[in-house]
Amino acid sequence: MASEHRASRPYSKLRKCQQAFQETVLRVGKEEVPPNGTLRLSTTDFMNQRFQIEFGEDDEAFITLISELKTAANTHEISTDDLEIVIIVSSSYWKVAEKLFSKGLDEFTASDNRTVTIAGRDERARSFNLFSKTLKIEVGCLLAKTIEKRPLRPFRKGTWLTKVHFSVNTGQDFDGFEPKPLDAPARSRLGIGEYEETQRFMHVEADPTDPVTTDDEFGLYVDELTLKALEESPRTSGTSLIQRILGMDMARAIIYRASQAIEEDEKSLGDIKNSVFDKVLDAFSQDDKGAVDEDLKEKLFAIVKADPEVFVARVEDTLDADFGRDIRDIASGEA
Repeated sequence: MASEHRASRPYSKLRKCQQAFQETVLRVGKEEVPPNGTLRLSTTDFMNQRFQIEFGEDDEAFITLISELKTAANTHEISTDDLEIVIIVSSSYWKVAEKLFSKGLDEFTASDNRTVTIAGRDERARSFNLFSKTLKIEVGCLLAKTIEKRPLRPFRKGTWLTKVHFSVNTGQDFDGFEPKPLDAPARSRLGIGEYEETQRFMHVEADPTDPVTTDDEFGLYVDELTLKALEESPRTSGTSLIQRILGMDMARAIIYRASQAIEEDEKSLGDIKNSVFDKVLDAFSQDDKGAVDEDLKEKLFAIVKADPEVFVARVEDTLDADFGRDIRDIASGEA
């Protein structure tokens, strides 16, 4: 999916606050990642280390950052109530961006906000629940609402005044499935050209248990207008819910296709080693240190063979409590 917020722009008189934000670092255990840097982690460390954002190396740097942000706000005549300090984490596995920290500028000035823990060993948001090939962390100050448009001044909701980003890479090969537009050529190619109102299509003709099959042979297709709407309104609870439902649709299709192949060809766990589905099983067979539990993997393989819907339920359970809450909010009209 597209980035959750609008990109930064070269608006006037923001250089000093942007420079002050360059003092922000990511800490993962004892490792320090500089702004716009990348950290390579083992899956074990990814699952066990604490992730923290530090706004400046000390209290003096934190005070300077706040001062420069307020100066920028005053210069552009933007109320501090309209500015928000955020930390947004995007997992390339889940294809969903989560806002893990959000404070208005005035509230952010409290000294206990200089260091923000975004993931511990036990308390983790969905983005940290399964290791993905790339985890992107964006930290910055943005407009919390649209304000009056003026020359050389940010005005649209979601526009960054300043931001830095960090990337964490675990070296995993399997990274979920990126939605593709279900446009006229795609509908024709997939054999559904006459079904113009079909909103999604899971292309899983290939065998995910065959080691020679690649991720590219599968496709999660979403109606091109619907996909565009999701990308243009990424911050709504409706978009977040639809993204997760689409992910579950694709997971279910892959799981049932794998179950069929395992049953028809009488495959063992060894037969599917290094396949796309083998990587899926690895992702859901981790122990509390992030290592693959081979006994659990054997049990999950047996479940997929005998009753694939039970494995589907296990996958859905990783979507966290917000999934059920968002469904209920949408149904009740509260979202």
